[in-house]
Amino acid sequence: MTENNALRTGVSWAPAFGEKHRAPAAAFLPTTGVPEFLPDSAWDVGDRVLCLYDALQHVARTLPITQVADFAPADRNDLLRFHDETFVRAQLGAPGSEPGPLGAAGLLAVGAIRELTRRVWSRQLSNAYALVRPAGHHAEPGSPGGGCLFANGVLAAIEAKRLGARRVLFVDWDAHHGNSQQGAFWSDPSVLTVSVHQGRKFPALTGDVDARGEGAGFGANINVPVPPGSGGGVYREVFERIVEPAAALFRPDFVIVASGLDASYIDPSARLSLHSGDYEWMTSRMVATADRYAAGRLLMTHEGGYALGYLSLCFVRILEALTGERTGIDDPFLDRWGTDFAAAVSAEAEDVVARCAGFLRDVPHPAHQGVK
Repeated sequence: MTENNALRTGVSWAPAFGEKHRAPAAAFLPTTGVPEFLPDSAWDVGDRVLCLYDALQHVARTLPITQVADFAPADRNDLLRFHDETFVRAQLGAPGSEPGPLGAAGLLAVGAIRELTRRVWSRQLSNAYALVRPAGHHAEPGSPGGGCLFANGVLAAIEAKRLGARRVLFVDWDAHHGNSQQGAFWSDPSVLTVSVHQGRKFPALTGDVDARGEGAGFGANINVPVPPGSGGGVYREVFERIVEPAAALFRPDFVIVASGLDASYIDPSARLSLHSGDYEWMTSRMVATADRYAAGRLLMTHEGGYALGYLSLCFVRILEALTGERTGIDDPFLDRWGTDFAAAVSAEAEDVVARCAGFLRDVPHPAHQGVK
């Protein structure tokens, strides 16, 4: 690796992300009545990011990647941009006290994402992946949830706007609904949030298509709750008929992706059918979107993913798409089983996509906001 960060992909890491601190909420609970296998209280283990860090060490020898470790933890004022003071005190203790292992890791995660946001915005990095734990896209102003402590992606969007971004596109492809950003920007037309997730899965009672924002922000939240079994065929329809046309209307100058890897076809926490090549394809489309509208400014924040035997392959494909180069690493599962299982688009999925595509008429357009 060279010292020059220009035109390189940044990936953050700190040892605390892989430590054995407990997740801030219990395992995902089934809401459909379908029995599921989940690893109980140990579902959010440090190994789920340590295996990705190991993969990063391997591919960084050949891909143009800058590993970012020189970041400071966030402070309370950073968190208070979104979170309630009572909640922050409950997680970190009184001002001046040392937080516990989970709180310290959460502060580092927000600090890493803040640093990557700044470097991507200033074009010190071409794009970035925030490899952090705990995750963030289920955290609310006053509560954690689903393994998420602080709202990492929301705080990144707030930081991007502080730096000068006028319109932020926030795409969430975790298998579970991105309730954090939906709530944060519910009335804000300057942040377009799109969540593609398994319908009626987690959290309970969120993520339906009729949640579209309110006031000036109506139309700036699009939920696409795809049915169980949806794979690359469905996600390609979602991107080509919803995500990309919405971006063309909205014209973001900063793009954030909540990158959960739990929509893979062997993940125990959902019933979706993405494979490593699908993650590469989706990432490449987001890179193209950022290049087209946001001068390449793309930040991905790591969220869920619990199939330890498959996470690294998906992550490597994402890094290849971010850097535009190949590692030569094959996916042996696809070599054996092919990809046909992920290509189908069911009638139920088609109905969801068609309905959500109809919402494009309400996406906030810069011209409507007096922005040129």
